[in-house]
Amino acid sequence: MRSIVCFCGIRRHLATPWINLFFFMAIGCFLNVQIAVASDESSDQRPAPSLIILTPKDRENEKFFESKVRPLLVARCAKCHNEKVHKGNLRLDSREHMLIGGDSGPAIFPGKPDESLLIEVIRHESLEMPPDGKLADSEIDAIVEWIAEGATWTALPSLAGDAHISKRGKITAEDRAYWAFQKVTRPVPPDVPHTKEHRVHNPIDQFIGSLLATEGLCASPEASPATLIRRAYFDLLGVPPTSLEMASAEATFLEDSNTNAFSQLVEQLLTDKRYGERWARFWLDLSRFAESDGFRQDAFRPSAWRYRDYVIDSFNNDKPYDLFILEQLAGDEINPESSESIIATGFLRQGPYEYNQIDVPSQLANILNEVTDVTADVFLGMGMSCSRCHDHKFDPLLQRDYFRLQAFFAPMIWVDDTPVCSVAEKNAHRDSMTAWQAKASGILNKIALLEDPLRHVTVGQGIARFPSDIQSLIRKSASERTPLEEQLVGIAVRQILFKPEQLDKETRTQYDALHKELASIDGSRPVPLSTALTVRDVGPVSPATTIPGNRSQELLSPGFPEVLVPESTHSTFISDAQTSSTTTGRRTALARWIASAENPLTARVMVNRLWQCHFGRGLVASSSDFGRLGDRPSHPELLDWLASELVDSGWSLKHINRLIVTSATYRQLSIGTATIASIEKDPLNKFISRQNCRRLDAEQVRDAAFTVSGELDRSMYGPSVPATQLRRSLYTSVIRNTRDPLVEVFDGADPYLSTAERNTTTTANQSLFMINGEWMLARAAALAERIERKELPDDLSRVQETLRAVTSRTPTDAETRLALKFLLSQREKLGTNPLVAASLSTAPMPQREGKAAVLDPTKPLQFPYLSDHNDLPSLDFTIEASVVLRSIFQDASVRTIVSQWDGDPRHPGWSFGVTGEQSRFAPRSLILELSGDATDPKSGRGSYEVISSGIHLELMRPYSIAASVQFGSSGTPSVTFFVQDLSDNDAAVIVKRVEHSFVCGYDSQAKLFLGGRDSSTPTPQAKGSWDGLIDDVRLSAKALDRGEILLNAGSNVSECVARWNFEETPGPLADASGKGHDLLIGISRNPVDRISHEALVDLCHVLLNSSGFLYRD
Repeated sequence: MRSIVCFCGIRRHLATPWINLFFFMAIGCFLNVQIAVASDESSDQRPAPSLIILTPKDRENEKFFESKVRPLLVARCAKCHNEKVHKGNLRLDSREHMLIGGDSGPAIFPGKPDESLLIEVIRHESLEMPPDGKLADSEIDAIVEWIAEGATWTALPSLAGDAHISKRGKITAEDRAYWAFQKVTRPVPPDVPHTKEHRVHNPIDQFIGSLLATEGLCASPEASPATLIRRAYFDLLGVPPTSLEMASAEATFLEDSNTNAFSQLVEQLLTDKRYGERWARFWLDLSRFAESDGFRQDAFRPSAWRYRDYVIDSFNNDKPYDLFILEQLAGDEINPESSESIIATGFLRQGPYEYNQIDVPSQLANILNEVTDVTADVFLGMGMSCSRCHDHKFDPLLQRDYFRLQAFFAPMIWVDDTPVCSVAEKNAHRDSMTAWQAKASGILNKIALLEDPLRHVTVGQGIARFPSDIQSLIRKSASERTPLEEQLVGIAVRQILFKPEQLDKETRTQYDALHKELASIDGSRPVPLSTALTVRDVGPVSPATTIPGNRSQELLSPGFPEVLVPESTHSTFISDAQTSSTTTGRRTALARWIASAENPLTARVMVNRLWQCHFGRGLVASSSDFGRLGDRPSHPELLDWLASELVDSGWSLKHINRLIVTSATYRQLSIGTATIASIEKDPLNKFISRQNCRRLDAEQVRDAAFTVSGELDRSMYGPSVPATQLRRSLYTSVIRNTRDPLVEVFDGADPYLSTAERNTTTTANQSLFMINGEWMLARAAALAERIERKELPDDLSRVQETLRAVTSRTPTDAETRLALKFLLSQREKLGTNPLVAASLSTAPMPQREGKAAVLDPTKPLQFPYLSDHNDLPSLDFTIEASVVLRSIFQDASVRTIVSQWDGDPRHPGWSFGVTGEQSRFAPRSLILELSGDATDPKSGRGSYEVISSGIHLELMRPYSIAASVQFGSSGTPSVTFFVQDLSDNDAAVIVKRVEHSFVCGYDSQAKLFLGGRDSSTPTPQAKGSWDGLIDDVRLSAKALDRGEILLNAGSNVSECVARWNFEETPGPLADASGKGHDLLIGISRNPVDRISHEALVDLCHVLLNSSGFLYRD
């Protein structure tokens, strides 16, 4: 039997599973087709393009071939194996001839390098080729990799000599004549009149229309208002419109003409704060933003988020693009008193870092190489990495160009703790810290005496790891070091850390006591200043720059690529760099050159990137490669007109986005019968005779699902949160080696690299994630609850509202009929399934193996409980569990983890839980409630008491927790709380002992409940109910000490009363301790309501997997 598993854990074993699958596929496929025919109900066919558009991976393979393989074939093979000369009947001037081969058979088998004859002969395993000497190992490896990846071959001229290869060491007039290196001039838009067939809203449409006419193409009709609204929301804000936003926008379209209404909508979206979030994601792809170092350790960067927030604000404030460039490359130099400018230099800090690299010179070289490569890619659209080792074979970029560009960054050093606040705040903090240090000097001096011996040993051991020359530099006084030596020492000492845990036991006891004493006066200690990851120059003098491996070791001055400088200009360095006592001013000089209106690349590259964001493909398809290996512009005059507009508008990116989005070109249909002729004549849509239908980006899929389900937390800024939380994807942690599964499976940007264009793959893992995965099932359940809360009168209304929520448009009659049919059919199947009656919802527990119970107060299931209370403790006890808390109550109510109590302070019992927003304790505090019978003298001095741990649990984070409860009969009455954050492998166990006033007795007749309380009137919103996951619950009739609790691996305790771990073996509700205390489960909704709910969840799940949701058309 096939089953569909939803978030609530119910496995619906269907009598005819293939019928269910048919309905699942039918609705999804119907919505795919419906997009295609939305503008023309008479057609039932969706045209398919006949050609495949190159993916970013294809472009990577092409670039690899052109930079690594083709030059080898030209230099070492073409002489004997070309069009005119083909020794052994073998030609190596095309892929086809390689596949045909020569006298010995095919030269290559794509994807199988070890079976390819070409690899055999260049390895000298049989024949030895080339005859003039074996290729270097790195060259052989390049050809092996090329064949393994499929032997991509691009359609450049043949190897016999027609290909343009730049002469080594020289820039020619032909090089300078290349289109991308020409000065941007403002073309006059062609005279294209506004007609019904070709609408003209601004000059963009004139340029597009002119070329369409030349190619015999017509513009596609305008998309419907609903399509335009949804398209604009995704392109400008990155999320779909909410139901209220959609209704408001559609009302505007009804009141005004389409042109005016849409323009008003665009203006509204450009001022929406979500605009900055959407466009920050675009820029963070380019700037390879991440919050960890990468490599093996992948250490977290706690303040990296400040750069992300700087980017959000820059886009929201429409910061001029030239200033945006200046701040990111040289903010510390151009405005050293501005926190914003300082934070902006985080752009230069986004690269990966290998923390334990003892080859310090190589580490420094890697840092500078990475920054040089990314700067050229992002701002100039030129791949310069090939020029690092030799003059570029196809682009006029010299090796000396590469290192002269790198010379601008040569004096740069990393700073991890730059204060980001005003001068006044720094001064006030300094004064406060001086006062506090004077107050604490006695304690601080004692701590220093304990630390100094270990610190001396630690430093000595740390220095000893490095080669002798680096050791000498570290021991050298700072005043004696050269700028380069200072840089190398700065990198080395990052690895030398003092660790108090290395103190011996006796010293550590004294150390901890002193810190406890210090904590008593912490109230007067000033709060640390906010800091950011930044850069600065090592000083006013730069280290020398040379070409590695060059025998001459010529000293290179900072300079710009020769091909981008007028031929008459011999000096390629802007000499007015503002040197100061702390900086060389080199990065400012570079930034001003890049941000100059005279630079032929900067404006072109940026407007092309914006165009790509709106159409899926740039006017230059290779958006980070404007060189010869990239694509030529499809509309060169439009590209230059937009570049001129960017500069003339004061470098306003919002101005360019406004022009593009309000153009008639942008507003065209993407699919439908009206686009068939366009697709046949221009399958790649090179001439833009229609819009491009595109799948949502990975983050848009996640954010759209949260928006549609009503769960999205729209709070902005601040430190990142785990991906399990409900905030926009932009605010979730970006850990290089541990990526969010959804972002990874849907082709999110690789945080190790600058990403100019994302892949769009279709894989089985995507289907598994969306259809079988718990995450999308949870969104479907939340959407179903949202629909049910509207209390609509009938199934038809519920179906229509669900379709509207998912697709942002009014559904067609055909869609409504099919969806309604599915809902009714699924309800019928669920009604005949005996497993629907009562079962426990389970899901994987983060950071742990196995399953956890899923408890959701909005779901139809009530909480697991133990019916027999006779064996439960009546005095000392310990309750333990692993939990994930999804939400807290907005009032003072407590989310209950485990309880033996009905919630009435007049009745005896206990409850272990987490406080709500309005609690007299801090929100999310872990507490234990004790209640005694007021009429029973054994109940102690108080009938009700709350014991707060003072420990706060973060939402959507896994914890292991315990409360060890001791009464007066065995010592001072107290509760010892234990908490460990399971999301952090290095997190210590937090222990907090709190005394209470109960000396004995809480003996309760209530049932023990997990996730709730023993109430005679359970409801779906039962007061005190848990919302989240609960796992590995153990109750013991003893106040366990630290060594006995589960989070310290104390698995066997004789006083264990019961343990529930919710696994299939021995059973989700079974007592894993073997004591026989199996749980039962109740239902809080009547079966009919529950079946209707689950059927609606299934419908929501289907729709969230449809193209109507996953694509922006």
